[in-house]
Amino acid sequence: MAQSPESEYSLVPSFEVRLDGRPLDGSVLGDIVRVAVSDDIDGLDGFLLELRNWDQDSRAFTYSEKDAWLPGHRIEVAMGFLGHEPLTPMIDGVITTLAPVFRAEDAPTLVVAGQGQLGTLMKAPVTQVYTKATDSQIAKTVAGRLGLQIRTATGSEEPVQDSVIQANLSDSAFLRERARRRGYMLLREPMGGGSFRLYFGPPPAPSPAYTFTWGRNLHRFEPVLDTADQVAEVTVRAWDPVKKQTLTATAARSAAGFSGSLASLDGKLARAMTGRKEVVVNRVGDDQAQITALAKGIMTDIAFGTLTAEGAGVGLPDMRAGATVSIAGIGKTYSGRWSVTATTHTIGRDGYQMTFRCRRDSV
Repeated sequence: MAQSPESEYSLVPSFEVRLDGRPLDGSVLGDIVRVAVSDDIDGLDGFLLELRNWDQDSRAFTYSEKDAWLPGHRIEVAMGFLGHEPLTPMIDGVITTLAPVFRAEDAPTLVVAGQGQLGTLMKAPVTQVYTKATDSQIAKTVAGRLGLQIRTATGSEEPVQDSVIQANLSDSAFLRERARRRGYMLLREPMGGGSFRLYFGPPPAPSPAYTFTWGRNLHRFEPVLDTADQVAEVTVRAWDPVKKQTLTATAARSAAGFSGSLASLDGKLARAMTGRKEVVVNRVGDDQAQITALAKGIMTDIAFGTLTAEGAGVGLPDMRAGATVSIAGIGKTYSGRWSVTATTHTIGRDGYQMTFRCRRDSV
């Protein structure tokens, strides 16, 4: 059952911050004027804290000269509402940026920013060889190395591959490349309480977790229908060194699997994409099944970018990238199910603000 978060209007936002595992004391918390946490289906989570950086009594800068706020220190943030404890853990990250702000019209502040530990781990280049394994088994191996939960497609249709090389690629880039070759997706699946797991498999069709209605709990929604980068078909070419022949696979728009109103809308846009093609010359060594899946995966990725949106609504700490939302009250074309690709949760002078990006990939 989709949740409708309009009841949160009457709640008072609250947050907690831990520095190197220890809760900040009340005086430091009182100096935080803004806290924001963002996440993205690509795994690049981040946080930002803005603190008052001036002690009127001592006439000195409060935090910018203290080693505790230098890059490398650990930050944990939880958000929620007073009276609804425990608060929801939002991020466990590391400070990467320190930016003092000095303005004539305001007291000095200090902006502390960083990345989630997952983003840091998945960005590091890795070289590794995987032998006698399917892509789903490889994905499980990578997730296990990072200490992450993962849900995979475990169907017997995946071939066992003799050898797959992760050649100086980040885990994120490597898993996305393997997903594309199978026509799969790599997504984050929220699991509540701020936690999540990875999903490696065919595009899922989850039920909407949240319902937002314009004029009620949806403050802003700005959909964009953009065909500038859209194509009618994708062709992948590769070289089979064993059979010494060129392999070719082509995927049309129908590979994206649109149905219902989305399929109807995509059909109306056909003339905007007439004659547009994308040709990908793939590396040596893939078989026909792999390049067929790769062509479908690339076509799906492109097609899902046709209809995207940015929105803002009532704050919900559990709504994170990878969630599905139902948008209502904005007409037949744009109402319906959307997949959330990124969120930003901010508590500051204006209360709890939540913004999100999403794409329309299902009815």
